[in-house]
Amino acid sequence: MLAFIHIEKAAGTTITTILRQSFGLGHCDLASWHQYRQEYASPSATDLRRAMSFYPKLQSVSGHIVVPHCGYERVCPDIRYYTFLRDPLKRCASHYQHQVQTMDKEPPPFEEWIQQEVYHNFMSKKLAVSGRADDAIETLETRVGCTGLVERFDESLLLLRQWANVPQFDMRYHRQNVAPRDEIKKYLLRCDATRAAMIEVNQEDIKLYEHVRNVLFPRRLAEYGSSMEDDLAAFRRTNEPDPLYPRQLPSLLYRRAIYRPAARITSALRRVA
Repeated sequence: MLAFIHIEKAAGTTITTILRQSFGLGHCDLASWHQYRQEYASPSATDLRRAMSFYPKLQSVSGHIVVPHCGYERVCPDIRYYTFLRDPLKRCASHYQHQVQTMDKEPPPFEEWIQQEVYHNFMSKKLAVSGRADDAIETLETRVGCTGLVERFDESLLLLRQWANVPQFDMRYHRQNVAPRDEIKKYLLRCDATRAAMIEVNQEDIKLYEHVRNVLFPRRLAEYGSSMEDDLAAFRRTNEPDPLYPRQLPSLLYRRAIYRPAARITSALRRVA
C-alpha cells in the first residue's frame, strides 16, 4: 500500500487528486475516527484499519494524519511511505495566507500566529515525533521511499512514478488548491521582520530541507538514470488531464457520502460517551 504523508501547503491537494485519478476506489483520504473537527488530529493506526474495512481493495492512502510513526505497519506490514517537501519559508507563509483566505474565523495577526508552537518546524514534526531535523532526515533516509520537492514538481512526479511502480499511476495534473491571491505570502517573504521571524522558528525545517535539496534529491535523480531529461520533456508535452478528472469521482463521492460521515458520527459518539 502507498501512503502519502501530506504536509500542509506542499502541493498535497494536487498529489491527492492524482491519486484519486489513478486508483479510484482503491484510494482513501484518511479521516480521523476519534478527533473530528480538530485542526490537527492525532494520527492512529485505527484510522487505517477502519479505512481498510470501508475500502476492500485499498491500494493508496493520503491525508494530513498520515505520518510514519503511528503504527500503520501493524495494520498493513507492506505499507510504503512517500512525501513532498517545500522551501520552509514559502511553506510557512503560504500556510498563514491559506488560513487568512479560507478559515471561517480570521486567524490572529501574523506576529501572534508565528509565535504558536504548532506552526514551528512543521515538516520536521510530521516526519519525526521529536520534531528534530536529524530524526526527520533519518526517517526520510530509512523509512520513506520517495521524497519530492514542490520546487521541482515534475521531476519529483517522475521519481514517484518510478518508485511506486504501479501500472495505473496517472501523474497528469492541474494545480489544485491554488491561492486566489498571493499578496500576503509575498509580503511576509519580502518584509525583513516577518522573514526573520519565520527563519527563527523554522531552523529544523531549514536544515531538513537543505539536506533533501542538496543530498537526498540529487541522489534519487542519479538513481533514476540518464533518461530523466527526455522523460521530463515527454511528460510536459502530454500533461493534459481531463478538466474534471472523471476517474476520481467514485473515490470522491464514496468518501463524502459514506466513509467521511461514518467517521464523523463515530467521533461524535465518542465525545458524547
